[in-house]
Parts: sequence; C-alpha cells; structure tokens
Amino acid sequence: SFLKWEEFGWLVETDEEFFLFKKNKVQFIPILKEGIQSYQQAEAMCRFCESRGIAGLPSKRMKYLPGWFFYVGLAFVLLAMFAVGIWSGFARDRQRAEAQKEAAAYADNEWTQAFDPADYPDYVPLDGQVETLRSLGFSITDQLADRVRGVMEDDMTRVYVEGYPYTWLLTELGVPSRDENGRISGYPEEVFWFDFEGWDISNDYTEVLEGMLALAGDSPLEDVTEISEDTENIDWEAGSGSITIKLLWKGRSCSWDMDVEYDWIDPDILGVFNGLLEQTDAAERFYVIGDNGQGALVFYRTAEWAQAFEKATGLVPEAPVV
Repeated sequence: SFLKWEEFGWLVETDEEFFLFKKNKVQFIPILKEGIQSYQQAEAMCRFCESRGIAGLPSKRMKYLPGWFFYVGLAFVLLAMFAVGIWSGFARDRQRAEAQKEAAAYADNEWTQAFDPADYPDYVPLDGQVETLRSLGFSITDQLADRVRGVMEDDMTRVYVEGYPYTWLLTELGVPSRDENGRISGYPEEVFWFDFEGWDISNDYTEVLEGMLALAGDSPLEDVTEISEDTENIDWEAGSGSITIKLLWKGRSCSWDMDVEYDWIDPDILGVFNGLLEQTDAAERFYVIGDNGQGALVFYRTAEWAQAFEKATGLVPEAPVV
C-alpha cells in the first residue's frame, strides 16, 4: 500500500503491534512487531513517526525478553503439541471419514467440475472475443491475448473470461498504469476501468474524472480544469454524508454532490461529464457497462458506435446524465 504521511494522525503502540491511525479516526494500518527486538528500536519507530507529524498515543508497551527465553518457550510449546497430537490421533479416523463424506457432498459443485461452454449461454471463445473487439476499434495486442490465455488454465478464471465474455479483456485494457510509488502515472485512451469500492474516497472521484477525460481527448471537455473534492460534509465514523465535486469548465464553476456510503464511489459521478456535453454539439458521450464484478468500464464514443458494440457483444452500454 502507498499512502501519504499527511493522511495519518496518530501512532498507537500495543504489546504486539503498532497502529497507524488515519485522521478520519476510522481507518488504520497495523504493523507487526515481530522484527523489533529492543526498546531502542521501538523508540526509534516512534521518533520517526513524530518526525512525520504523527502523534504517539499511550498504550501497553511490549516487554522485550532475552533471546534464550524464546527457545525455552518453544520447547514447552513442542511438548504441548506432542501431547495434543497423541490425544487427537484417536479421533483422526472419525474426522477423516467425516471429511470424505463432506467432500462427496461437494462433488457436484460447479467449481469442481471441468469447464463446459454449454453451461454458459453467452459463451464466446477468447479468440472470437479478440476478433470482435478489434473490429470495434480496440487495440487488443497478441501479448494481451496471450496473457489472458495464460490465466485461463484455472477453470474458475476461464468462466469469467469465456463464460461471461469481453469484460475481462476490456478490464485488462482499461486499467491505469502506476509508478513505483503506486500513484497513477497514465490513463488508457480506449476504455477506462475503475472499482466502485474506493481506496481513498477523498481522492477517488478526482481520479475517475481524470480517467474519463483521458478518453475524451480533443473534445469540448478539454477546457475542464481544477478538479477537486470537498469532504467537509462527510461523517467519517458513520460512513455517510456527501462529497462535493468541483471543477472549472469554460470559465464556469461547476459542482455536484455525491452521496457517501463508507468507501463506495457514487455511480452518479459517471453522468457528470455527460451533463456538460448535453450543452454542446458534441456527438460523443460517455458510455458505461459493468465488469461482471464491482467495477465499471467507461467508453467515450458516439451513439452509433454504442449500438454496434451492443450488437457485436450483447453488452448494453448506458450513457448516464447528471
């Protein structure tokens, strides 16, 4: 995970872990203390966090024991395990019989059976999907197709690739690139994918809008600037409230309120730019389909293209307007 230091407010030390709490007082990151062997190292951790502006809160402190104590404790643990092993041996045969009976009950589960295309009415082989998407203007390279083909060795994955066709390939094509620090370094220009379950709700909406703008290129939206989020109306503890999305377009100040439900992104964000495009003579709109999971696939195309896409793939793109 890659997060900004400014997002954190407190460091809490317990017997076995450090906890870095975010300023919203809800989210935190635990750091195990398995590798810390002395008070000096623990204090160094605390001083380092203080240098980053993170306040320490008092809690229990670990008692750092000499190294030999570990081996003595390990010996007692091994003896106890040996005793428990002898006792559990008497019940092992019965447990094995019960496990075999349970396994037989799951023999008909769809994930234990070999993938059968006949079970999926929308089935399209991978090569057919590649051909169709290329005919619709997508740059599906041989390398991308081979990478997806490699994950289909698992039948469960093959279900989502060929049993529910097109979305896996489009998702692979639409994921933004990231740098070594985990920050988005580039957006795709043909299709944009994002997950509705956000990571940092105070910045996720900005990334979604920037990803959509990357699709639009030379369009009436090229004048959009200063995208920002106002989080003053969020109740972080209740996971409710609203986020106000702001931007400038052709010198006008525009804003929309998005509903907050913990870290989930409000789908209304997908209709923001279409609302602006309605005020222009542009033929293109942002069209959206689901990814067969909890994400969205976004395109910037004409209505004629959307109709051709639906006819070729069976997937129905929608053009939301807010």
